[in-house]
Amino acid sequence: MQSTTITIDGFELVYRLAPHMVVFSHGFGVRRDARGMFTDIVDNLSDGFGFVLFEYNLPEGDKLRLTSLSDQVARLKQVIAWTRQQPGAESISIIAHSKGCTVTALAQPDNVGSVIMLTPPLHVGSGTMVMFTTRPGAVREGDTWSIPRSDGTTSLVDQAVFEEMSTVDGEKAVVDYAHLQSLHIVTAGDDRILPNQDYSRVAACPGATLDTIPNASHDFAGDARRPLIALVNAYLNERR
Repeated sequence: MQSTTITIDGFELVYRLAPHMVVFSHGFGVRRDARGMFTDIVDNLSDGFGFVLFEYNLPEGDKLRLTSLSDQVARLKQVIAWTRQQPGAESISIIAHSKGCTVTALAQPDNVGSVIMLTPPLHVGSGTMVMFTTRPGAVREGDTWSIPRSDGTTSLVDQAVFEEMSTVDGEKAVVDYAHLQSLHIVTAGDDRILPNQDYSRVAACPGATLDTIPNASHDFAGDARRPLIALVNAYLNERR
């Protein structure tokens, strides 16, 4: 079945309706189809599952301007509300990646099925700014940082966005949400973007599960993609 593309409040949304809907929450400074991870999952969803892919950020030519964390939380809530209103939608699950997990935890969506968090960052704070602004080629012009990414794209990040992120405790956000909603946490065994994350507090929460895919990169590329898809489908089918 073909997908449909619409625009809501200036943001593009791609969806396919089915009884069991999956809303995808993407990571920091990328597009919804970054590195093919979400689209590969979509292409391999079990029968009866539809999806919603949407953008948090704003394209500016060949670059992408990041919106604030609070705007992204509001956007996710809007997309979930829109999905609930679609004809035939019986349930909603969420798959989030990297900073998209922080956005999901802060939004605290309720009355959902599976919530699957892929490589959630536990220490969002000031470390995010240091990580990205010290990359080779990153430059600041006025209040905006221009940051080259590993996939050849460029992120435009206002200083105010980094400052807002520095106030957020990513681990607390996920732990707080895990006390309200069962979470499936999937980590990458060779995550060089977020190395040495300690998920023990999250894993100790009621209803939380923790899985690691060995030798996987932060985006579960290459040989890690197939086991990721299998694990995601297993969790989705548990709560359909």
